[in-house]
Amino acid sequence: MFSLTTNELKAIQALIAGGLTIKELGELIGVSRRASSNIVQTLRDKGIADYPGTRSSKASLSGRLHAHALRQFIIEGTRSIEVLAGGKLLILLSIHRHAKTVERISLETDLKVSTVERFLRELSKYGLVLTQDRRYRVPLSDPLCPVLASYARGSCQVQMEHISSGGVITWYDGLEFLFTADAISDYHYAHVTGLSAMSGYGLKFFTPRNEYHYRRWDGELNPITVALDILLTKPASKERVRYSLLLLMKEHADMSVFKDDARNYGLDREAQAISDYLSGRTVSEEWFPSELDVRQLLELYGVG
Repeated sequence: MFSLTTNELKAIQALIAGGLTIKELGELIGVSRRASSNIVQTLRDKGIADYPGTRSSKASLSGRLHAHALRQFIIEGTRSIEVLAGGKLLILLSIHRHAKTVERISLETDLKVSTVERFLRELSKYGLVLTQDRRYRVPLSDPLCPVLASYARGSCQVQMEHISSGGVITWYDGLEFLFTADAISDYHYAHVTGLSAMSGYGLKFFTPRNEYHYRRWDGELNPITVALDILLTKPASKERVRYSLLLLMKEHADMSVFKDDARNYGLDREAQAISDYLSGRTVSEEWFPSELDVRQLLELYGVG
């Protein structure tokens, strides 16, 4: 869903000028009619292209957010489309908002560590990667950042629609997102999370719709991920901080792991405050709940 091959990028580039038949597109980008048809079908599935499907009909770029982002990127021509080909796009999406280690990027993109390192070196030649404390990110000032943000948002929206027609995204990053839905059709990459997952830890919560976390890598969510998901939709909410604290205390979570994982989501401040509180230190931030509020919640659920 998120990655694009070189031929797909060439097709997008060709479609900017206007609609093309399968045959015309294939001739322009130098592939067979069958290959051209497969490319258009893939781009339609990704929400990037519109195609009625009749023999004489023409493919065109869709009006969706991520298609518009790609159109602008290609029209402006500040960089070659090759920087968005294959795994390089996945890496850029992974690090366009928050700095991450090679190991974390490898996990999110499902690329080998050695492949990630090679692509990071290539992207560094374009000035697209900053390095600090063994973490990598796209410079915030780079014009590619808003393109990646729009592409990520549009791609996440299309992916969610494949899973749940009535879902609503509540948070998104490069390759993962949170959403609410009454029901979903595919549990392979989407897991119940947030307050909806609390009952799995013996904490009874009611949510009008189920909360889900979509991510491209396998594996059930753990208490730390769920606690972070509780914070992500409303990071500065006293109520959400209380609920996150409740789960972390109930499951005796390792706070060093919690703080390290929080960095991947830009929740360093919240994680440090929660860690300080659990260490017995006073937390004076205005957005942090009072000692009384926390104690009352813990007593309600018999945690302490």
